[in-house]
Amino acid sequence: MTDSEQFEQTENDQLFQLFRQYFPVILAMRKKYYIKGFDEDDWAQEGYISLYKAKCAYDPSKGASFGSFFKRTFENNIKSQLRKQNAYKRQTDQLATSLEEHTYRVSNEATSLYPNVIYEDSLNRLLIIEALNGCIDDLPYVTQQVLLKTLEGKELSDIASELNLPARTVRYQVNKIKMKISLLLY
Repeated sequence: MTDSEQFEQTENDQLFQLFRQYFPVILAMRKKYYIKGFDEDDWAQEGYISLYKAKCAYDPSKGASFGSFFKRTFENNIKSQLRKQNAYKRQTDQLATSLEEHTYRVSNEATSLYPNVIYEDSLNRLLIIEALNGCIDDLPYVTQQVLLKTLEGKELSDIASELNLPARTVRYQVNKIKMKISLLLY
């Protein structure tokens, strides 16, 4: 074994001894903080990484003990993980829409199905949405699929190709949907 390999082995052994000594700190942090998706191995890994960082950065002349320095380093690492997790949550929240915005979007998509109704009124929008929700379950499967793809804003030719149907069948289904909605509204 060369001197450098022996030095690395000694350093790894020392780090592992420190890890075993300060493992209760890792367990205490695990009880204090909850990180979604972290299991026991993840906590141990983060603790080992923090221990290595603390060992490299520790300066005894600053007056702090190594244990308190490691604890602070590890806690900062855990808080950083929590901030990352919350950043993903905020990103998901930004993708969410309000009920009013969703209602407006759905009713605007429904205008192509029944253009004779005035859509500027919120009450009419809600009536259309309720009519759509009420009639979807009563429709045959193919008609439901055509309705859903129409509400997504797809063209009739695209719907026909996706559902492997002739264009005239898709047109017939759209007319059938319009008729059903008009009966429900009036």
